[in-house]
Amino acid sequence: MKSSFLKKWACLLSIVSLLVSLTAPAVFAKENRGAQNALRAPLPPREMSDDESTKMILKYPPRILFLQWGAILDKQEPATGTVNVTDTANVTDWSGYVEVSKGALKIVKKVRFESNDTASVAKLEDGRPGRVAWTSTISGGQDGLVLLFGAPNDATFTISTPYLGVQTFSVTDLVKGYHQKGIDVNQDSVADDYDFKAIVQSPFASKNQLFQHPELLEITVGCFAKDKNTCLGFDNSRTYSMTVSISGQGVELIAKPLRMEKNTDSIVSEKSGQVITSEFVVGPFSDGITARVQKTENFDEEDISESRAITVTVKEGEAVVFEKTFAKGDEFGQFPLSNNSGHSFMILNRLKGIQGLEQSEQDKYLAMKENFSTKLARLSENVDALLRNGTITSDTAVSFTNFIDELRNYNWDETVAGDVDNMLKNLHALLKNSRVKFAAFQSGLEEGKKQQSELRVRAQSAKYQKKLIPFRDVDDSAWFISDVQTMADKNIVSGYSDSSGKSLGEFRPANTVTKAEVLKMVLNTLGKEIRTSGAIQHTKAESHWAKDYVRTAEGLGLTLVSDSNVDLDSAVSRGDVIRSIFESMGVTPPAVSKTRFSDVTSANNNASYIEYAAELGVISGDGDVNGNLTGTFRPNDSLNRAEVSKILNNVMALTGTPM
Repeated sequence: MKSSFLKKWACLLSIVSLLVSLTAPAVFAKENRGAQNALRAPLPPREMSDDESTKMILKYPPRILFLQWGAILDKQEPATGTVNVTDTANVTDWSGYVEVSKGALKIVKKVRFESNDTASVAKLEDGRPGRVAWTSTISGGQDGLVLLFGAPNDATFTISTPYLGVQTFSVTDLVKGYHQKGIDVNQDSVADDYDFKAIVQSPFASKNQLFQHPELLEITVGCFAKDKNTCLGFDNSRTYSMTVSISGQGVELIAKPLRMEKNTDSIVSEKSGQVITSEFVVGPFSDGITARVQKTENFDEEDISESRAITVTVKEGEAVVFEKTFAKGDEFGQFPLSNNSGHSFMILNRLKGIQGLEQSEQDKYLAMKENFSTKLARLSENVDALLRNGTITSDTAVSFTNFIDELRNYNWDETVAGDVDNMLKNLHALLKNSRVKFAAFQSGLEEGKKQQSELRVRAQSAKYQKKLIPFRDVDDSAWFISDVQTMADKNIVSGYSDSSGKSLGEFRPANTVTKAEVLKMVLNTLGKEIRTSGAIQHTKAESHWAKDYVRTAEGLGLTLVSDSNVDLDSAVSRGDVIRSIFESMGVTPPAVSKTRFSDVTSANNNASYIEYAAELGVISGDGDVNGNLTGTFRPNDSLNRAEVSKILNNVMALTGTPM
C-alpha cells in the first residue's frame, strides 16, 4: 500500500515542473521572451523521480516556494528607473541559502541562472534534504529558484543572502502571499535598487481557497428528496444527537433550529461559539440547524485560508452513525447514515454561488436566507401535520417538500424578497388550517409553483444587472455557477455577442462545445501565448474566428488539429477534450492496459489520457440521480459548455490558479 501511494504521488509530482509553467511566469517578471520561454520549458520527468527527497516531501501536502532576487520588474508595479538593467559594471553577489526547519526541499527550476551560477540541495545534520544553497551574481538583472517542498504549517524557513542577512519566516507567513503577487521580504536592499521576494503556492489550490464569502450552512439529518422512497414514514422515526464544531482562527458558529418540534427537539436558539449541540427526533422529513459561519474580532482573511474546518458527529444513542470533517474547499453534500435507516446527513452552503458581494450585501442575503429558512421550516411542519391526519398522501407530501427544497436552494434577489415573503405567508395561512381540503392544498401548491417560476425570472434579471452573476443565463443556483464565474473572472470565457460585437450577456451553458471553442478555452486556461502570425496548415482556418487558436494548437502539436480538414465547428468528444488539455501541457501519459471506466478500453486512442485525468482528479466519470459514480465516462459523447468549464476549473485547481 505504501509503495502504491508513493507511486501515485510520484506520478503526480512528475508534472509539477509543468504546472510551474502556468504559475511562475506571473511571479518572475521577465526581461525578454527568451528567458520566459526558458522558464516555461518543463524538466524531464526523471528529475522528479521517486528519490529520497520526494519521499520526504510526500509526507506533507507538497507546495511550491518561489524565490527571486535582484532587479525585479513587476508587471503590476513597473520599475521606477532607479535600476539600470543593462549595467554590467555594477555586479552584486546574491549567493545564499534557504533552509526549512521541518520537512524537505527539492529544486524544480533555476530561473535565469548564468553558467557560473549554481544551486544544490544539501542534507542537514538529521539527514533531511532541507537546505538549498546557491551562488548568484547580478549585474542589473535578476535570478530565481523554484523549489518544491513538504513541511508542516509550524515549520520555518531561514533565508540568508548578503543583503538580507539571516531572516526567518514561518510557512504561515509565506502562505499569506497565496493568490497575491508576492511577498516583499526586504524592499530596501541595496539602496532601493533590488528586492528579494518569496512566495508559497500550492499546486492543489482547491484545498486553499480564501475565506472570501460568508457561509450560511444548513446541517440536517433525516429523509430527503433522494431518499423518500426508502425512508418516508412515521414508523421510521429515530432519535439523534448532533455536535457541530468549527476550528480555525477568527470564526465562530451562530446556530438556529431548523424545523425542530418543540416537544422533542432542543437547541439553544442563537447559540454562538465553537461547538453547537442539538438533539431531535426525525419523523418523515428532516431536522437540524441553520449555522452561520461568522467572523470574530480577531479574524484575519489570510490566516483563515487553510485553517477553517467543520466537524460534524451524529449519534443514535451512543452509536456514532456519521462523522466527518470538512476542511475549507471540501465539497458539502448528502451522506448516508450507517444505521441502515435510510436516513442521511446533509450539509449545504446556502450562499454558494453569490459572487462579488460587499459586506452590506452579504448581510442582506444572510438575513433573507435566515428569514426564508424559518418560514420554510414552518411550512414543512404544516405538511407534516396534513400527512399525519390523512389530508394528503405521501406522494403529494414529497411533491410539496421538493417545491420547498427549490425555494430554499435559491438565492433570491432583494428586489423580489418581499414577493417571496408574501407567497410563503399565503401558503402558511392555507396550510395551518387543520381542516384544509386536499383540493385546496393542491391548488395552493400549483399556484406556489407558478409564482416561484415568475419570481425566479425577475430575481435572475436583477442579479445580472447588479453583476452578482456572470451571465444572464447562468444563475447562482446552477451546479456550475462557481466554475463559470471563475472562467469569466479570468477572461477565459466572455459569452456570446451579436453581429456588431456587442455582448448579449449569455453563456449558453447547455450548448454543445465545438472543436474551435474548446481550443480557445483550453489554451486560455493554460495561459498559452496565442500566435497571431505565421503559417497555418488548416485549409479553412484563415477565415475562421478561431484561426489564431488553431495556429497555436498546430504549433503545440495537438491531435485535435492534426487533420488539416477537420470541421472546427463540429462537436468535440469528451475524450478529445481531455487529450487536448494534457497535450497543451506537454504531458504524454504512459500507455494503459485498462482504465477504471467500463466504457474506456485500452483500444480507445484517448485511454491513457482519460485514465491520467481520473488519477489526478480532473474527471470522475458519470453519476446517477443520487450522485453515485456509475463507472462510465462516455468518451465519444459531446460535452456542453458548463461541463467543459467544470473540467477546466479542476485543471486550474490542480495546477494552481495563475497569479
